[in-house]
Amino acid sequence: MAQNFLDEPYVVTTILNQAFNDQSPVHPVYARQVEMATSVGSTAYALQFGAAFTHLTEDMLSTKLMGNLGLLPNQGLQATLKNYLVLVGKANVGIVALQLGQLLSGLENASGDQAAFSAAAVAWNKEVVDAYAYSSNPANVYGPPVGNNVTLTGVAVVDPT
Repeated sequence: MAQNFLDEPYVVTTILNQAFNDQSPVHPVYARQVEMATSVGSTAYALQFGAAFTHLTEDMLSTKLMGNLGLLPNQGLQATLKNYLVLVGKANVGIVALQLGQLLSGLENASGDQAAFSAAAVAWNKEVVDAYAYSSNPANVYGPPVGNNVTLTGVAVVDPT
């Protein structure tokens, strides 16, 4: 079975950085992260990446992820994610964040009930593409740019490698 583009280590790494940090890491950090994701696999890497954030409450994680994905304000969606994180456990927040980023990427042309996420999907995909363009460029070794979405203040950018 062919691997989905959204499961490629460089895409996984970009999605996780944007979902958790709303920031693109400098090239040397990004290259290490992609190397790690390639080495251990996307699922294990997502778990490792998310582990750096398990000190946050489920409510804080939900707000952080929904904001960085560009899905706030939406109290119902935020509460649903919070409850889901309680159900699956915060140890799985990396996988949840990756899956949310991948799902949102596919909703650009959504119809019906999911059409409400179309504009957020367009913005998210642009942010992921721009983040990849920055982080994959070997010339970018200083000061990562911050994303366009809302972030939870007071939480440091984390390099899980």
